[in-house]
Amino acid sequence: METNKSGIFIILAIFIFITAFSPVMAKQLEHPMNVTVTVSTDKYIKQNCPIPVTVDIYNMGSSFNGRITLLSNRSYKQDDFSSYYQDIQIPANGQKRFYLYIPLATYYTADLTLRVSSGKDFRDEKVQYTMAQNYDTIIAILNRQKGGLAYLTGYKSMIPPNSSIYATYPDPQKLPILWHCYKNLDVIFINDLPSLNIDAEREKAILDYVRSGGSLVFSTNLDPAEFNGSAFRDYLPLTPETTQVVGGETKNVFASPSTVVMKGKPNGTVLATIGSTPLLIQRKVGEGSIYFITADLSKKPFKDTFEEKEIWGKLLPSRPNWSPSIDKNNILSNQPEMASPPLSAIFWSLFFYILLIGPINYFVLKKKDKLMYLFATVPIIAILFSLGIFATGYSIKGSSIIVRKFNIVYMKNEQSSSVVDSVFSIFSPTKTDYSVKFTDPSSVAWEMGNSYDAPKISMKENGNLEIEGISIQMWNMRQFSTAKIQNFDGPLSVKISAGADKFTGKITNDTGKTLKKCVVLCGGNISEPFDLPPGEKQISLPFAAKGMVVTGALQQYLSKVWGLDNPDLKKQIPLYEAKTEILPTLSDNVLRAGNDVMMLGWNEDDIVDLKLNRKQPRIYNTNLFYVR
Repeated sequence: METNKSGIFIILAIFIFITAFSPVMAKQLEHPMNVTVTVSTDKYIKQNCPIPVTVDIYNMGSSFNGRITLLSNRSYKQDDFSSYYQDIQIPANGQKRFYLYIPLATYYTADLTLRVSSGKDFRDEKVQYTMAQNYDTIIAILNRQKGGLAYLTGYKSMIPPNSSIYATYPDPQKLPILWHCYKNLDVIFINDLPSLNIDAEREKAILDYVRSGGSLVFSTNLDPAEFNGSAFRDYLPLTPETTQVVGGETKNVFASPSTVVMKGKPNGTVLATIGSTPLLIQRKVGEGSIYFITADLSKKPFKDTFEEKEIWGKLLPSRPNWSPSIDKNNILSNQPEMASPPLSAIFWSLFFYILLIGPINYFVLKKKDKLMYLFATVPIIAILFSLGIFATGYSIKGSSIIVRKFNIVYMKNEQSSSVVDSVFSIFSPTKTDYSVKFTDPSSVAWEMGNSYDAPKISMKENGNLEIEGISIQMWNMRQFSTAKIQNFDGPLSVKISAGADKFTGKITNDTGKTLKKCVVLCGGNISEPFDLPPGEKQISLPFAAKGMVVTGALQQYLSKVWGLDNPDLKKQIPLYEAKTEILPTLSDNVLRAGNDVMMLGWNEDDIVDLKLNRKQPRIYNTNLFYVR
C-alpha cells in the first residue's frame, strides 16, 4: 500500500511540474505563415565554404515581430552550434524576403536548420542542399531559360580525375547580396544580362566575388547595348560596338555557316580567335578574371570539339584560388596571446608562498608561544599573497581592453581592389561580454575554433554584421577571422626587373597609403628596404641579399630588414608578434614564387572597420601589403 502511494505521489509531482512550467517551454509557432527556404547559389555547397540561404515568408495573419536564425552544428556535440540571425518585421498579410548565411560549411552542417521564432515559440525548417567535394567544378548558370548548358556536365576532359561538373541554375532574384557567399562557385556564367534583371546590389556582390578570385563568364545576346547601365560594363574584356557574320570558311569552328559574333575593342587578353576575330577574351579584375565569349552560347554556335577544347577548356583550368599566396591558417590563426609570466617566476613565487605560510609562519609563532595566531596569520598571508599575484598580473597583462587587428592585403599588380584577410582579437582585463559592429557591408566574420559559448552573429537587412555575446574571462583573449574587399584610391603598379646585381624599374603607388619597410623579391634576390609614399618612385636598388634559397637564411634576413632585433620594436608587442609569426610561412611562399616579382610592405592604418561596445580600447593595426 505504501508503495502504491509513493508511485501516485511521484506521478502527481511530475504532472504538477510539467503543468507549472509548460507556459515557458518552447512550442510550435502557431502564427499563420508560409516559409520557403532555398540555397541562394542553388543546391551544391563545398566544404569550408559559406551556405547562403534565401528566406521567403508570406504572413497570412496579423503583423509579426520575431527572428529568423540559421542553426548549424559545429562539432559532434549536439549543443555545439553556431548561429546567424536576423530580427524581422512583417506587416499583416504581407510578404518579405531575407538573406542569411552560415560563414563556413563543414561536414557537420548536414542538419542545417532555419528557425522562425517569436519569444519562446518557434518553427523549424530544414535547409536542403548537397555537399560537393572541393575538387568538383560548380558552374552557376544565369540564362534566359533554366536548363541551358547542361551538356557541360559531359565534358569530362576538362576536370580532374574522380571529380564532377555540376551545372546549377540559381534564381537571379535570390542571389546572395554578399560576395563571400559565392565562394561555392568555380564559375558564374551569365547570358543575356538584361533578361535576368539583376539589381545593382547583386552586380556589386558578383564583381567583389571576381575581385576575391572568382571567374565570371559573359556570353553576349548580340545587342551592343546590352550592358548599358550595368556595373559590369566598365570591367568587360570587350567593349561591344557592332555585330558581324562570320563566313563558311569557319566550318571547323561553328555549327552554322553563318554565325553572328560581337565585334568591338578588346580590353584584355585574347584567348581564342577565328582569323582576326576574337572569340574568347580575358580581363583580370583583382584576384579573379572576367571572360567574354563573342557568340551567343545559348544558341550553341560552336561545334562540340571546339567549344570543349578552345572555350571551356581554357576557362575551367583557371578556377578560383581563395588563398592567393599565403597560407592564412598558419599566419593569422597563430597569433600568441599577451605575454605570460616566466615559468621560473611562477615556481619561485609558489615556493616562497609555501615556505612563508608553512614553516616560517609556524616556527615564528611557536618561538613566541602564539601558535593560536595561526588562525589569523594564514588567511592574512594568503590574502596578501593573492593581492601581490593580482598586482603582478596587472603589471604584466595590463588593465586595458586591447583590440589587435592583423591584416594581409593581397594586391595583384596594377589592380586597385584587394582581398583583405584578417584576424581581430579582443583581450579583456576583466570577465566581460563584448559586441562588435562592422560598418562595411562587404565584411564577413566568424570565430576561429570552436568555443562552447559561441557568440550570436546577426546580419542586418543592409548586410552589416554584428557579433553579440562575446564572453571573455579575465586576462583572456578571443579571436575572430574576417574578410573584406578593399577598394583603394587607385592601383599599385610594380614594374621592376632583376638584373645581375640590382633591381631597376618604377613603382607607382596610387592607393593613397604610405607603405614602410618595403622589399622587392625575385628569384631569391631581395632588395634593400625602402619606404613608398603615394606617387611614382624610380627604383635602382642593389641586392641586399642574393640567391636566398635557404628558408632559415631568408627568415634571418627579413628579420633584420623589419628590425625584429630592435629593442624598441619588441615593446610594440602586437607588431612584433605579427611580424615574427609571419616569417616562416612567408619565407616558404617567397621561395616557391621563384622568378615572379613580389613586393612586401607594412602599414598601420585602420582598414578593417569594426566598433567595440566599450570606450577607449587600445587598438593596434598591422597590415602586410603583399603585391604580386
